[in-house]
Amino acid sequence: MRLEMFDPAPIGVVFTQGPEHRLAYTNAVYRNTFGDRPLGRTLRDAFPDLTQSGYFDIFDRVLATGTAEVLTAVPVDLTYPGGTDRTTRYFSFSVSRATMSDGRQGVLGVIVEVTEQVTGEERIRVLSEERRRALRRYRSLVNAGSQIVWVTNPEGAVTEPSPGWTRVTGQSWEEFRDDGWADAIHPDDRAAAYASWHRAVAERAPTGPAPTGCAWPGAATGTSPSRPYRYATGTG
Repeated sequence: MRLEMFDPAPIGVVFTQGPEHRLAYTNAVYRNTFGDRPLGRTLRDAFPDLTQSGYFDIFDRVLATGTAEVLTAVPVDLTYPGGTDRTTRYFSFSVSRATMSDGRQGVLGVIVEVTEQVTGEERIRVLSEERRRALRRYRSLVNAGSQIVWVTNPEGAVTEPSPGWTRVTGQSWEEFRDDGWADAIHPDDRAAAYASWHRAVAERAPTGPAPTGCAWPGAATGTSPSRPYRYATGTG
């Protein structure tokens, strides 16, 4: 194997020689990533910040056993070129024993930086966790709060039961779902409430608060004048 073949490679490549793992070759990507570590120095001398990391033990094992090892998205905490403070970046490594064309035997390391992928996945995980927490808070509000909370799709149709709405209006979930909530509004206010709600949906802007007559539980069905109503303040 000729090391010069790795010069134009778009990934980092390092070759160490002997049981002390002296740096014998680094390509341009490796040097740009980790700095220009002098050839001839041992890995432990070239990377004193990594002494406690256990990475050097991997080179020892690979050289001794000949069994390649792969590490995926592992953190490397260093002061990188152009920086003044230690920074954590993430890399995937492939480490294998290799023999060069001139007979030298050592360890060949191939390194790919995956910091953007790891941090992107972490952002997604954090956003998912925040969404789960928000959903738990919402469910607690629905189950225990005095306010009536709805969940709708982007078109404004109700998609989840609301115990508060059922408690106040007496509507079952089948009656309440989609646009069925409008049947609980007093006939005199129904058209205005319905129009206000769908205007808010279309404009993605809140409405109200405005008083709207709503049927209370136990009332007769339909729009009979005998049906009792009370007024509630609604914001959508």
